[in-house]
Amino acid sequence: MERTATDALENKPEPGAAAGDTPCGTVRDDRGSAVESDPKAIMAGLRGEMERVAVAGDSSCICIVSPDGTVDDRIVSGLGKLITSSLRSNDAAYRFADSKYLVMLRQIDRDGAVGFMKGLRDRIMSESPAAAGDDGNAGMTASFGGTMMDALAPLHEHMDRASEAH
Repeated sequence: MERTATDALENKPEPGAAAGDTPCGTVRDDRGSAVESDPKAIMAGLRGEMERVAVAGDSSCICIVSPDGTVDDRIVSGLGKLITSSLRSNDAAYRFADSKYLVMLRQIDRDGAVGFMKGLRDRIMSESPAAAGDDGNAGMTASFGGTMMDALAPLHEHMDRASEAH
């Protein structure tokens, strides 16, 4: 049985700090590279976004994206690069499991979130550089799931919704 997104984040062992790691609470633009972030930093970012949604009254989206089939680190890393290079400057992507990415689309409506996922799907199908074999043919596909965040539901419910949709 697959664990929920909430379980994966809250039960993952905390990695040791490596050179170049961003400490929890430090804000940076992570567009263009996947964030190998610790669970506490991811949850802090999600909680901060929930607070922002409650105060501002607008919406954000949490998406989970993972490659389909048997994957290796090269494919997962390639997917991460495609995801992060597709983000706006205020969005974020985090690798939160061996082959899953959590994508935070801030200040976006449902149509914008669906448009992002469709555009990313198209890029994955057309580019897939990490999945290209010796003959140059790409073959990667990915699964997506997402949910719009609102102030009425607790964070764990949003995470579980995104996980179920995935």
